[in-house]
Amino acid sequence: MPCSAFKVFLSISLIVSFAMPISGAYADDTAKAFEPIDVGVGSACEKELDGDDAPLSSETVLNSSEDDSFLPYDASLDEDAVEPETSDGLAGEGVDSSDVVSGTSGIAGVEYSSHVSNVGWMSFVKDGSVAGTTGRALSMEALRVHLIADDGTTDLDSQISIQAHVASKGWMDSVVGGAVAGTTGRALAMEAVRIRLEGDLANSYDVWYRVHSANFGWLDWASNGESAGSAGYSRAAEAIQIKVLPKGSAAPGETDSAFKDRSAEPASLSYAAHMSNVGWYSAVSNSITAGSTGVAQVCEALRADISWYGHNASILMRGCVEGSGWQSDWSSSAGTTGQAKKLNAFEALLGGDASEQYDVYYRSFVSGYGWLGWTANGLPSGVRDGKNWIQAVQIQLVDKGQAAPGDTENAFVGDVNSVNGSGTIFDGALAPKKIDGGILTIGDSASDRPLSNASLGIDNLVCSGELSWEIQKQFSGWKSYTTERGITKSISNDAEPMRAIKMSLSGDLAERHCVAYRVCVPGKGWLDWAIDGDIAGSSDSSIIALQVKLAPRDSVSAGEFDGRPFAEAPTKGVSYQSHVADYGWLAPASNGKLGGTTGEAKSLQALRIGLDDFGSDSSISVQSHVAGIGWQNWAEGGSVSGTVGQNRAIEAVKIKLSGAAASEYDVYYRMHVADYGWLGWAKNGEVAGTTGLAKQAEAIQVRLVEKGSSDAPESVLTPSVITPSMSAETYIQGNGWQSTVGNGGVIGTTGQSRAMKGLCVSIDSSLAGDIVYSAHVQDIGWQSEVKNGELAGAQDCSKQIEAVKIRLSGNVTNYFDVWYRAHVASYGWLDWAKNGEPAGTTGIGYELEALQIRILPKDSSAPGSTARPFATEANDYVMGVQRSKLVAWLSMHQYDGYYLGTPYSAGFTVETCMYPNGARRWDGFAGMNCTGFVAHAYRMCGGDLGAIGANNNHSPWSGGPGGGSYINAWRWYGYAVDSGAKMYTFNSVRDMLASGVAQKGDIIFFKTDGSIDCHIGFFWGDGPSDNKMWHQILPQNCISACFNNANKAEINQQVVLIK
Repeated sequence: MPCSAFKVFLSISLIVSFAMPISGAYADDTAKAFEPIDVGVGSACEKELDGDDAPLSSETVLNSSEDDSFLPYDASLDEDAVEPETSDGLAGEGVDSSDVVSGTSGIAGVEYSSHVSNVGWMSFVKDGSVAGTTGRALSMEALRVHLIADDGTTDLDSQISIQAHVASKGWMDSVVGGAVAGTTGRALAMEAVRIRLEGDLANSYDVWYRVHSANFGWLDWASNGESAGSAGYSRAAEAIQIKVLPKGSAAPGETDSAFKDRSAEPASLSYAAHMSNVGWYSAVSNSITAGSTGVAQVCEALRADISWYGHNASILMRGCVEGSGWQSDWSSSAGTTGQAKKLNAFEALLGGDASEQYDVYYRSFVSGYGWLGWTANGLPSGVRDGKNWIQAVQIQLVDKGQAAPGDTENAFVGDVNSVNGSGTIFDGALAPKKIDGGILTIGDSASDRPLSNASLGIDNLVCSGELSWEIQKQFSGWKSYTTERGITKSISNDAEPMRAIKMSLSGDLAERHCVAYRVCVPGKGWLDWAIDGDIAGSSDSSIIALQVKLAPRDSVSAGEFDGRPFAEAPTKGVSYQSHVADYGWLAPASNGKLGGTTGEAKSLQALRIGLDDFGSDSSISVQSHVAGIGWQNWAEGGSVSGTVGQNRAIEAVKIKLSGAAASEYDVYYRMHVADYGWLGWAKNGEVAGTTGLAKQAEAIQVRLVEKGSSDAPESVLTPSVITPSMSAETYIQGNGWQSTVGNGGVIGTTGQSRAMKGLCVSIDSSLAGDIVYSAHVQDIGWQSEVKNGELAGAQDCSKQIEAVKIRLSGNVTNYFDVWYRAHVASYGWLDWAKNGEPAGTTGIGYELEALQIRILPKDSSAPGSTARPFATEANDYVMGVQRSKLVAWLSMHQYDGYYLGTPYSAGFTVETCMYPNGARRWDGFAGMNCTGFVAHAYRMCGGDLGAIGANNNHSPWSGGPGGGSYINAWRWYGYAVDSGAKMYTFNSVRDMLASGVAQKGDIIFFKTDGSIDCHIGFFWGDGPSDNKMWHQILPQNCISACFNNANKAEINQQVVLIK
């Protein structure tokens, strides 16, 4: 034994003997599996075995079966290591010295190692020896290959490449010599391999290799990049032999079957029959009979499946079922189950790669006839005579273009190449249909409901060719359709009526037949027959019925189809179709007729519009104003304007002509609008309907009128009602004229005690009329009315306005009301007045400080309360509570300790913050926070705390401070803002006291930015500058100077006086 090998043997033996004692049968097997091997001194792989790749100790072996380093294996256990033998006894070739490459040629040989499942890397072998195992069901998972140069090195490794085919991965990228081809540590078997030489070596040598494959055994030899092994069978490669021979040398063995590719195997077809009272029979294949040829046996359904590894293949079928006719959908089955319906005929065709490689032939055994002839590829097999049915079938795959399996005569019994189809009425209902004498009729000639589509097909098609047809829609133009293998084309309903149709045939079908068709239109009845591409229809009417037939081409006589299948309109016109709430699309209207509904309160939601009998150089467009959306883009070419399925009403439209039509005609249109009825006529892009009023349009009429014609419609009504635009401005004490505001805006000031001294208001409207107003002025009284921007008030704006009256005049009053409210000193915002009613005060000297004006649709709801828009007595209320009553209540308890001295409570709930000393809780508890004190006093004076507690619109805080109901001061401030209470805002307590507006009983609110606690209490001074406040602070209720206990420095704070 060579010295180096002995060292390896000794090392492994010692470790196995002393480091890892193993007992029993497992020990015996393990000992054999890891007996020492002769590495072979002087081999080219000896250098690789040094260091990390040296043979592992048996201890390492037991724990490193998936390591990428070489794993020793006793080759003597492999009986085929030198003389391989397959499982069927076939002897493998050993190493023939005559085959070894001469050292003078540049390559001394090839050596290789395999990574084997459950074993790991085995030792390198050379020049045709077996790497791997046979007869032990162990997968080869990876391979390393070295080219040995004449000098014994592996410097030639870059000139050999190895590509592995791995289970579940397929062909992986090629690697060069010395690298791992395949995988380790993933339990993925190699299944095949490709090896090739590169560069100059490929010109001088051939590389040969063969694979031992599970279940196949040793396959034949492959060379120079050819595939060796198998793919598609999930058969692992278990061993390999590799040789390098001089170019042109004889192969080491047989080369006929080096690679087994499952995708090269032919497709496999199976099929089964479902028989009445029995169910599904077992599947059969290859022309074997499915079903039964016995007497009175009934086949109800068929199913089929095609299997072709590595290919996209399918078989589709459809059946002709008793009482139902041909099924419209292709699937893997034909016919029905569970319905007791006989299968009369069927068709089958291949899909995917199978259709390019094979023809599918089939024939039927039919009651009363026996076996019919063979047919193929989607043509019908069976019978349609009304009394017989299929009992059994045979199906077979035949290579493309090869002869049928048998006689092809009489494959189908019954009428062939017969037209069939269906139609839909514009409202979605299925159109009536019948077939009589070979003529298909769709629709009802006695009805006025137009068809929206026609779905056509050819039943029992026994030749090539298709039926094509084009439908001209009333608004959107021509749309094309073609059958697929004669099958009826399903067309979705778009509710748009048909106006014309043309049809044609192709292929052998066109050689045998012509297609004839005619239409029925309202007022004209059935028009003449058209044929093979002629247009049948009308330029101004919808189709209500259609007839189609196929006629043998050689039976068509001269002049038989020379009539007038298309009716031209006597005059040019316009058609339009309305989509209405609850009804959907209605039948089209034309030339001034009603589109939509009246008297039903149903909104018009969408429109389609088109020209009748104009050329392509003319068009008509519509633009809709839609509720919640506004003006949409223009819709042209019959496109839908408005919305469908959103329940949004059209409120107004614009319609215009383009091209030649615009130079010859005007387009007139008018809308029927909720609450208004018919408005006047608009034309050529003007607005018809309403905007800004939330009034739904319900109907439309459209007309074309030649330019200059006296036939143009006339109307005294306005064509459109649009909310007038309004502008208002006022002269303010100390500030002069303010900027103008629009409809709904506020002019003047609040919280600044500045009187309005001049007022100007104007409107701009498409309706005739004015806005008229008058002012009640200090020392003057009610002035005369002025209008449209004229000044109301003293001419020099020196006296305060105290009240106003505002109204509309002229036609605008038929459609709109004017609403307004006044903000008055001591009162704040009063309620809303309208149409000339007084707003403000008289007789008490209160100045008008602000005014809000809104123009709203006639009889619409008021924008707010109308209870008290005008007053003639002084205001004695503070946020809804009578001031005298509030002051009297507090004064009664100013010295008795009812409130004073009550401890501060931070509980922030009604239950913990509204119990003064004089009205303790049931358990004797007394405590208030600042807002609880104010709230308790208000409640004792009859104040409504519910509305205050519900208002959280102006708090800067979220979470806890946003809660608290009416014991949260921010809710009092929010209610004051939203209710229009009289409010004054100051930057400091000093400013408030200096203003002269504070009264005993006013609420003081210290408004902070949210980073500091706010505060609330009552102003309790005997005069406006008397610095006294009654409030709840920590530690107790008290009367003191005015301050926020949490912010005595008045940082980021305003003082709000609420009256």
